[in-house]
Amino acid sequence: MIVALLAFTYWAAQGAPDVMWTSAPGWSWARRVALSAADTPAPQVAPLAVDGAGQIYLLTIARRDAAPQALLTAYGRDAGVRWRRELSAPAGEIHQPALLWDGQMLRALWLDHGRIYGSTVGPSGEVLAAAQPLGGSAQVESFAAASDGRGATFIWYAGAPEAPGIFAQPPGDLTGPPTQIAPAGSRPAIQLTTGGALVATWVAPEADKLAIWRGVYPGGDPTRGRAEAVGSIEMGPGLALSGPWLSADDADGYLLWNLTVTQGRTAGSSYAQYLSFPLDGGPASEVRAIGLPTGADLDYVDGAGGPQVALGAGGVAGGGPPADCAAPVGPGAPAMICKAQVRHRASHRFSQAGAILLAGGQPAGYQLISFGDRSAYAPALARDGAGQLYASWLSMGAGGFDVYLASTAPDMRAALGQMGLRDVGRVGFEIIYGMISGALFSPLTALLWSLAPLAIIGLTAGLRRDHGDLRHWATLLSLGLALAAYWFAKWTLLADARSYVPFAAWVPGMPGWLGLPLRLGVPMIIGGLSLWAAWRLTYRRGANSAALFLLAYVAVDAPLTMAIYGGVFFGAFYPFA
Repeated sequence: MIVALLAFTYWAAQGAPDVMWTSAPGWSWARRVALSAADTPAPQVAPLAVDGAGQIYLLTIARRDAAPQALLTAYGRDAGVRWRRELSAPAGEIHQPALLWDGQMLRALWLDHGRIYGSTVGPSGEVLAAAQPLGGSAQVESFAAASDGRGATFIWYAGAPEAPGIFAQPPGDLTGPPTQIAPAGSRPAIQLTTGGALVATWVAPEADKLAIWRGVYPGGDPTRGRAEAVGSIEMGPGLALSGPWLSADDADGYLLWNLTVTQGRTAGSSYAQYLSFPLDGGPASEVRAIGLPTGADLDYVDGAGGPQVALGAGGVAGGGPPADCAAPVGPGAPAMICKAQVRHRASHRFSQAGAILLAGGQPAGYQLISFGDRSAYAPALARDGAGQLYASWLSMGAGGFDVYLASTAPDMRAALGQMGLRDVGRVGFEIIYGMISGALFSPLTALLWSLAPLAIIGLTAGLRRDHGDLRHWATLLSLGLALAAYWFAKWTLLADARSYVPFAAWVPGMPGWLGLPLRLGVPMIIGGLSLWAAWRLTYRRGANSAALFLLAYVAVDAPLTMAIYGGVFFGAFYPFA
C-alpha cells in the first residue's frame, strides 16, 4: 500500500502542475490550458480577449512541420475548450502576437519578418479572413493595437531603421496606406478612453536620452490631436530598455519601463521607472523609480480594484523592479500585469506575475497573482465588460511553454479552482518529498543544537550524583536548563521558521485563519511528542540517566522539526526548482 501510494504521488508530480495556487485574494487558482511553442529566444506572450458573451480567447504558437503557426483557442465559462483554429502564417515567424475583440469578430495580429499580419475569426470559430499582411511600411520594428469594442480597430507601428517614423493605419482600412504621425520614433503604445479618444506614446532619440512623446486623438483619428514631449528616459551605452508600457483611464496616462544594466560589475541588474501625464494637456509627473514587494506574505486591504497591497508613489522601498508588463486593451480601470522576482518558500527566487493597479497619477495597489516553483514569463491581461480581469502567463514546460489562465470573475474562480486527482497527488508528493528532504538534515542540526545542552548536563552532574531518580528536583533542574538551551539554539538557527506557517509551502490555498494555530501548535506538538518518547524510552524502562533522556528527546525532536521546518533554512522543498 505504501509503495503504491509513493508511486502514485511520484507519477502525479511529473511535469508542470495542472493547477497552480495563486496568491492574491479575489483571484482564481491558475489552470494550465495550453502549450505554446518555444521557437524564439524569448517567450512570446499568449494574449487574451473576452467577447460580449463572456467567451474567452487565447492566442498561442503551435508548431506544424517545424514551422510556428498561430493557434486561436476559445474557452467557455467552465474553462473548457470550445474550439481551436490554426491561422496559417505564410512566412512562418511569429513575434509580438496581439488579440482583439472588436465587438463583432476577433482580430489576431503578429509580426512576421518585419510585416504585420492579421487574421479575422468569428466567435463560433469561422475564419473570416486568412492571415494577410496589412498596409504600410514593408519593414516594421514594433506595433501596438487596440479596439473600441464597437467595430473599430487601431494599429500604430514604428518603421524599421530603413523606413523610420511612427505610423497609424486608418481605422476603417487596415490594409490601406498609413498616416505618418512622427518622422522618427520607436516603441509605440496605444490605449482608448471611454469617450473614444486614443492615447498614444512613443520614444524618440535625443542626445543621450530618449524623449517620451504622447498624443491624444479624439475618435482615434490620427489626423486630429497634437503630440508633445512629456519626459525622457536617461540612456547610456550600458543600458538596455524594455517597454515602455502604457495604461490609461479618462483622466491620466501611465507609462512604465525597465532598464537593465549590460556592462560593468552590476551587469544583469535592472530597475524600473514610470511617469504619468494628464490627458487634458497638463504637465506630466516627474520620472520616478518603482519597486514591487519581493515576498509572498503580503498584507492585503480592500481597494477600488479589489484586495490589494497599498503602494506609494515609488512602490515599495527596496522592492524589485517590474518587467515585461502588459495592460488590458480598451477602456476601464488602469492596470498592468508585470513580471517580478519573488522569494518562494525559502531563499529561492522565481519570477512571478503580479498586477499593478493605477489611480490618481501613481501606482495605487499591487496584487501578487502567480506563486509557483517555476518562473512566470510574458504575462498578459484582459478585461471583460463587467471589469473582471483575466490573466495568462507562461512557464517552461516539456516541448514548449505551459500557458496558465487565471481570473477574478466569480464563475471563473469556481471553474478554475477545481483540483483533479493528479493535483492532489502532486500536493502529496511535495509533502512527502519536503518532509523527507528536511529530515535528512537532522543529524547535522541535532549536533549543533545539542552542544550546549550536553555541556549543561555535564556541568550539573554533581547535583545529580546522589539522586538517580528522573523525578528528583536536581535532575529536573538539570534537564530543564538543558532543554531550554536546546530550544534556544534550535530557534536561533531557524529564525526564519518562526514566521513560517507549517505545511503552507506544500498545501495550496491554506486558509489564513490557520496561520496562528499552526505556528503555535506544531512546535508544541513536536515538543510534547519528544518529551513523551524520551520518558517512555528512559524512566518507563528503568533508565534514569539525564543524558540518555536528553539524547532520546533530541532523536525525536530534531527529525520532526527538520521535516516541517527544514526547507525554510536549507531549501529542501524544491524537487523541481
